[in-house]
Amino acid sequence: MIRQKVINSLSQRGVTGITKRALLYTRDLIRWYLDASFDGRYRVDTSGKMPLSAFKIDSEHVENATWYEPVPTLAFRQLIRQLPIRFEDYVFIDFGSGKGRALFLASDYPFSKIIGIEFSPELHAAALRNIGTYTSSRQRCFQIESLCVDAVDFELRPEQTVLFFYSPFKAAIFVKVLDNVMSSLNRWPRSVYLLFVGLLPESIEVFENCSLSCREVKLGPDWLRWEKKRGLILHSGISQDCQKGKNYVCRG
Repeated sequence: MIRQKVINSLSQRGVTGITKRALLYTRDLIRWYLDASFDGRYRVDTSGKMPLSAFKIDSEHVENATWYEPVPTLAFRQLIRQLPIRFEDYVFIDFGSGKGRALFLASDYPFSKIIGIEFSPELHAAALRNIGTYTSSRQRCFQIESLCVDAVDFELRPEQTVLFFYSPFKAAIFVKVLDNVMSSLNRWPRSVYLLFVGLLPESIEVFENCSLSCREVKLGPDWLRWEKKRGLILHSGISQDCQKGKNYVCRG
């Protein structure tokens, strides 16, 4: 029976097709192992890739969301290291934080506080469990929380902030979230950075057409996903000295 299945598979897909499927399977095994090793090392559960249809989400915006997948560690660190800031002066907020992988990576830096925004009650509950068990010798920020709220409904506080987006939703939601960011900046001018990692062209276009200054950061290839994601950093244009009454345009 097994021999016949192999023969049928060869006739349907050919040697090239079989080889490709084997490589994909091997890639997925390696990816699972690396994700699982992160979880095992820090006693959390953040790995895996799941469609949002696997969760019960009561939101009119669920159709414009993407899926659950933890952010690649390398891409995250490459973006964070490009920030010309004193981390202690900023709050880090992850939109579409899922089970909290980006929150834990951010805690390697001394942010004043770290907040996850997640509209799935199940993913939010998983994040709370992970926050309760996460420990790392590299951790510099211990003020971590997850909020179960729709990204469109989240109100930014008048504080200096780093906003992180790992392709959590499509362009229609990005437009609304960016409108909220701009309204907050118009009311309370301050230094706010937006960090984006993703592939969807329409989402990237929303950021590139935003009135905030925008620059691209070259990210290393994500070999485990065979993808070349783009990294963007946007800034409100006011330095952190604005809190001292001095408004400087950021040239970086």
